[in-house]
Amino acid sequence: MKKLSQFAGESWRIRRILSASDFLRWLGLVLVNLPTVLRTGSLGAVDTAFGSRVRFRCGKGWIEIEDGALGVVREIIGAHCYIEPEELAPARNILDLGANCGVFSLFALANAPTAKVVAVEVQPPMAKVAQENLARNGLGSRANVINGIAGEKTSFVHSLLAKYPDIQAFNPMTYLDEVGSCDFLKCDIEGAEFGFITAGATWLRRVKRISLEYHGHWEDGAQLKTVLEGHGFAVEQHPHGVLGYLIGRRPA
Repeated sequence: MKKLSQFAGESWRIRRILSASDFLRWLGLVLVNLPTVLRTGSLGAVDTAFGSRVRFRCGKGWIEIEDGALGVVREIIGAHCYIEPEELAPARNILDLGANCGVFSLFALANAPTAKVVAVEVQPPMAKVAQENLARNGLGSRANVINGIAGEKTSFVHSLLAKYPDIQAFNPMTYLDEVGSCDFLKCDIEGAEFGFITAGATWLRRVKRISLEYHGHWEDGAQLKTVLEGHGFAVEQHPHGVLGYLIGRRPA
């Protein structure tokens, strides 16, 4: 019954963001991939079958991405895993760490009409995709996509540097010196957050709100929660399978 309820909720979110024809296509793919969905408890196979071109409702219009993934759209646009659109609306300076194909940056710009986004992505091909997706939707002029390293150099980052040795580290203090303060920071840097969100990261005190995806168990997230609280945030922790989210706000 719990899984049925979760599927019903996911179906409602998908219907809300896709066109009627794409939603019917999605339902058909669920049926085709039902044995895998039931076995794994995941819609990952359906996301893959849907393809990398996704058109979805966002803000007051439609967004279309190439080289993306429906699973990412489901989480960011459908489930609002980082922030609700109305809470983002007043933001002016937004930092997107771990931009991937640009879905969150698109979401932010579509819902915060006066905002500018700096999007940082470590993978050169994905940084290019993010830039192309922003331009495709007429939002490129309000975004600056940087191919850079945010956080510690994990084994994945070292493997990238072996192929792309010119990738530079992103310095959040330099960014903050340019913009003054950050209204909203989204951080999803695939495990590199543990060497980035630290007690010595005083730049965090110039960030007003943060949503951070941590990779690991509850205890791992709780350690980062303590760090953020030390920088003055009131933090909520939300587990989500093998990862979780930390939502930090500065008390009024």
